[in-house]
Amino acid sequence: MASPVVRYSSYIAAGVLAVVTLSTFYMLQDYGPASAIRRFHQGVAKEDLSVVQGAIIQPVESPSVGRVVERVQSLIQMESPRVAGTERDLSRRSGPPQVRVVLVYRDIDGSPFPIVWVVEKPSRVWKINVDKTETIINDYLDIYRFGR
Repeated sequence: MASPVVRYSSYIAAGVLAVVTLSTFYMLQDYGPASAIRRFHQGVAKEDLSVVQGAIIQPVESPSVGRVVERVQSLIQMESPRVAGTERDLSRRSGPPQVRVVLVYRDIDGSPFPIVWVVEKPSRVWKINVDKTETIINDYLDIYRFGR
């Protein structure tokens, strides 16, 4: 039979491991590229520009930010988007790491409307590059409307 000291020390070790694991997950919950997109959508839904600014690279006053915010406001009224795919930019280039995340929304008529979000890590935190994201949206709309 195990002594009480051995029994309690295993409980203490398990408790310490649980605290370390939970605190790690808590600290990293806003770390990845998807968290930048989530924070952006939360800021748009609450109309809180300070939250939006925390999730993007460009200044919130930028015209491209205003256009993307307006587009997302109209799309999230229809239905919550779903992630369709993620692609990490593996090219050897200078500059911050970059990930593209495809979210599928529903347009006014119920048609799927994909948006490819370009998320970069210019420092320690992932942020959306709104200018690159808007360019992709515009290219998609040109192809959709005009078949180019």
